[in-house]
Order: sequence, then C-alpha cells, then structure tokens
Amino acid sequence: MIIAVIASPQKRQTRMGAANERRLLRLRPCSLPLRRARLDSIWITGLWVGTEQVRAAFNCGEKEKSSASLWSAPPKNASPPRRQNTDSTAFTEIW
Repeated sequence: MIIAVIASPQKRQTRMGAANERRLLRLRPCSLPLRRARLDSIWITGLWVGTEQVRAAFNCGEKEKSSASLWSAPPKNASPPRRQNTDSTAFTEIW
C-alpha cells in the first residue's frame, strides 16, 4: 500500500520547506496504525518523490507536487506476536 502526500498550494508560500515539514508532522500518525497491524512501513521524501514520473503517476496538476509517500507491506519474515522483553537485569547493577 502506498499513501502519497500531495501538496496543492493555494497561495504563494515563502518558506516551502517549513510548510512541508508541518504537513509531514501532521501525517506522522498515519504510520502508527500500520505498525499496530504488524506492517513494515517507510516514509520516502526528497528527490525520490519529486520527479516528473511520480507526479504523473499520481496525476498531479500543474502546481501540485508530491511531498512524501508512505509505503507499507507485510514483513518478509513475519513472526508470531510475542511479548516484548522488558527484563533489564542483564545490563543493570545496584551499587
């Protein structure tokens, strides 16, 4: 599954980088349900999502641009859920 973040500015923004960062921070919670569903996911940003091929694939308009995409899939070596090890005795010591 791929979730794309498409920026469609309505007015001129003087600091596009800051606007993109705010947009991505608001979308970060999208990856939390994927982890809960035991899916691997990765955010892809930068030069990989700003190409003309990506814009064409998402049917972006003239002023729209792809800011990021979230790719998710089941892990290759899926293991059954197990309880997280919280035993800290191996690396703690009381003086």
